[in-house]
Amino acid sequence: MADVAWIEAINYFGSELVRKNRNYQYLRSYCELIMHLDPLFKIFYEWAGTVFIYNALPIDEKAIISSTNYVNFGIRSFHQYRRYDLQTILKGAFNYALEAKNYLASVPYFEMAARIFPDQRDMFLVGASYAQVANDMERSNALKLEYLGNIAFEATNRDQLLYAIRILSSASFNLQNANIISSLRTKLETDEEIKKLVANRLKEQPLLRETTADQTTWVNNQKMERVLRVDFSKTWMPTELNVLLSL
Repeated sequence: MADVAWIEAINYFGSELVRKNRNYQYLRSYCELIMHLDPLFKIFYEWAGTVFIYNALPIDEKAIISSTNYVNFGIRSFHQYRRYDLQTILKGAFNYALEAKNYLASVPYFEMAARIFPDQRDMFLVGASYAQVANDMERSNALKLEYLGNIAFEATNRDQLLYAIRILSSASFNLQNANIISSLRTKLETDEEIKKLVANRLKEQPLLRETTADQTTWVNNQKMERVLRVDFSKTWMPTELNVLLSL
């Protein structure tokens, strides 16, 4: 029944979208019904996270809160069964980072994605960049170290670990993350018009504008300084063990 209700909700949303005096008066009622019928309806949460923001109305605080509430409900519902959906988690992250411009509030979502999905460890780096934009260098450094610790355990060869170290010590650290963010957020949407709207919103991101500043500052972080001082070409110790001991 939930899928039938969702189709009705899509039809309702479409009919409102083309109206001059659109107000989506009953959209919330449709969403509440769908959640009641199937609290594990994954694609619904992704949809609800989009339509409350990208609906041809001004993007205001109420719209962002509504979208984020449905995303968070989806995350909590899946968590009860130890199930997780990357798309839903990232919708929550970008609701804060892109729409609300509350960069620090987005960080726990990126952390969650990085910790749950082994192929998403780069999300530690995205979270680190947003923490840095929010001037929380301690949080930013901690995320970088957590990323490096995971790579040290999971890398299948020495080159992968050395590559991770080079990323963290690179002067273009935030520039690399800016490219990840642009691609990642755009790919969350399938509708071409919404992709264009998202692309315009991304242009407002300070992280994507301020990529020429020095990004190599590790504030009083002795652990990372020890790692960066090691000449891995001359040490007898295995690279991953050297990194783990330094951390």
